Amino acid sequence: MRRLISQFFYLVVLMSCIYVSCPGQQKPRNVRQEITWLRNSLAQHHVAPKTINDAFSNDLFNKLLEDLDPDMVYFSQADITSLEPFRNLLDDEINGKSTGFLDRLNERYKSGLQRTEKLIKNILESPIDWEKKETYDADSQWALNEQVLAERHRQWLKYQILDRLADLMERDSVLKADFFKRNISDAIAHVHRASISPINRMLKDGNILENAMATAFMEAMAGVFDPHSTFFSTHDFKDFVGSLSTEDYYFGFTLDEDGKGNIVISALAPGGAAWKSGALHVSDVLLSMKFPGEEPVNLAGMNIEDVSDIMDGNDSGIIEMTIRGVDGNEKNITLRKEKMVNEQNVVQSFVLHGDIKTGYIYLPDFYTRWGDENEGGRCANDVAREIIKLKSEGIEGLILDLRFNGGGSLYEARAMAGIFIDEGPLAIVTTRDQKAVTLKDINRGTVYDGPLVIMVNGNSASASEVLAASIQDYNRGLIVGGQTHGKATGQNVFPIEGLAAGASAKDAEKTAGYVKVTTQKLYRVTGKSAQGSGVTPDVVLPDIFMTLNTHEDQYPFALPKDSIAKNTYYKPLKPIDRKELQLRSRERIAKNSTFQELQKTLTWLEEEMRKDSEPQHLVWEEFFREAMMEKSRESVMDLSDESPEKIYEVSNGGAKEQRLTVDEYARDLNERWRKMLTSDIYLQETYQILRDHINTTKKLK
Repeated sequence: MRRLISQFFYLVVLMSCIYVSCPGQQKPRNVRQEITWLRNSLAQHHVAPKTINDAFSNDLFNKLLEDLDPDMVYFSQADITSLEPFRNLLDDEINGKSTGFLDRLNERYKSGLQRTEKLIKNILESPIDWEKKETYDADSQWALNEQVLAERHRQWLKYQILDRLADLMERDSVLKADFFKRNISDAIAHVHRASISPINRMLKDGNILENAMATAFMEAMAGVFDPHSTFFSTHDFKDFVGSLSTEDYYFGFTLDEDGKGNIVISALAPGGAAWKSGALHVSDVLLSMKFPGEEPVNLAGMNIEDVSDIMDGNDSGIIEMTIRGVDGNEKNITLRKEKMVNEQNVVQSFVLHGDIKTGYIYLPDFYTRWGDENEGGRCANDVAREIIKLKSEGIEGLILDLRFNGGGSLYEARAMAGIFIDEGPLAIVTTRDQKAVTLKDINRGTVYDGPLVIMVNGNSASASEVLAASIQDYNRGLIVGGQTHGKATGQNVFPIEGLAAGASAKDAEKTAGYVKVTTQKLYRVTGKSAQGSGVTPDVVLPDIFMTLNTHEDQYPFALPKDSIAKNTYYKPLKPIDRKELQLRSRERIAKNSTFQELQKTLTWLEEEMRKDSEPQHLVWEEFFREAMMEKSRESVMDLSDESPEKIYEVSNGGAKEQRLTVDEYARDLNERWRKMLTSDIYLQETYQILRDHINTTKKLK
């Protein structure tokens, strides 16, 4: 169970100081000056700035230690006792008084890393008793002494090894009786490398460790304001801007390491090969890769540098990957290198032919041009062009898929709402002065005024929620799926000194760093907020994210939900008869065997989550049993993408069909899309909801 949960939560608590990029020697920084600049930036720009006092210091102290040592294996209680006098002094450090905290933190953390390095070596090079009946409590307290800490490390490493074995077992299509014996050495090697590599990187140069501690302090400092405010070093800022760009990508994804040493997808380039495949999402785990004419490379035990070297050292334009998705399922994906250009349309659209002819558009991100979104942006224009093409095909309704869309440009969400709404207010924004500003439809008129459904799930956030809420509040269309994430805030990126907001990545070296600050609260035109609670769909479908509790209100320091006065100029359309549509959908789901099996899986998952806080048995039979249960449940989850029922056929527009005739790779990619869309039970049910909506509307005319 912990393996599945970790795929969703590892981004919540990042050990950023450990996974910071450390090429060569790093120069010392004027950390005190940077902290002052960061404090001033947060105080100046944050929508709800906090008072830097003893209470803030206490929160920062706790968060920083948790970020640096979430498993409580680097620090001992003696280390914490040494740091404890600073618990209520960090506000003084932030406000310019030298307390010596960072020097003490650096000293204790370095000592902890060196101690851990020795313990890992001693433990993993000695025989491990696999028959011993014992448990590992991940939620325990700091180790009281060196002996207790050594025992904590032994149990922690044993847990990691068994967990790794369970991962390998889930990938093994044919389980043999000697599985444990055949794979234990590989599991130990993987855990050894994953645990020791970040320590070696930190200890190889004193400046690296000092810079990491300073960066961790500043990241935690911003994070105490709210979970979406953070500090970027100049290097990290370049990566951040690159993740939003549509230029200079090849396969169209970037990689990172998670807290377990897995290689994960950290960003998708809008319009890149990975984006267009529709099969990759942020947080997917990369298991293996293969280039034409070569043997597959198992990435078990490799770090980000190893994988990057493999990819950089291969000139092939094709890569075959095996990934484990955020839903726990494994997929095989083939991608081709592509050079991105700004003029390329990156939106995918299809036509669904069944009882009704329906347009379908997939949008995983509200992308824009960095720094010039008010110049016309990208996302809304691209969607508008696809809608015009779909209208020429004679569609009777439209489905816009925002599942897994984590947001992006608020400007683009506002412009896209205007595609469907004639005129009027779309959302309300407040800043730190509490003055409410109404965001109105940018252009009068609509591109599409027909029947509309928007698909969402628990990973639909921010700009996705603004669009969904606008459509719902105006009764302009239906929202279908799972409760959205609940992020009703907006962020801006500012240099902590020296440059204007919106500076490019090329300017990054001119400043000491950047801060992403929550500068806005977002409200619906009704005055209500989706903060924490999200947008409730008009027709709710089973959603794994509701069971996993990964919503905004689960994050530490999340801003509270509030409300403001509604916009009096807001004039909704005639209400939609949602009750009848909800009833028909529930009846279909009750009769659908795949949905019923899926619901059983979610009930089982909920029960496993309740057990997850309990101490973990360090016995292979327990891990084997749980892994087998997860494997059987994942086979049910696979059915959500492989329903035998085919209620529509999927086709492309005429212009796209012509392009496919001359591009074999594009044909293969398109065929994969058609298969996914044809068998997606969520899309099938959404299609039928839209059909019911259209038929009901016709009867009322």
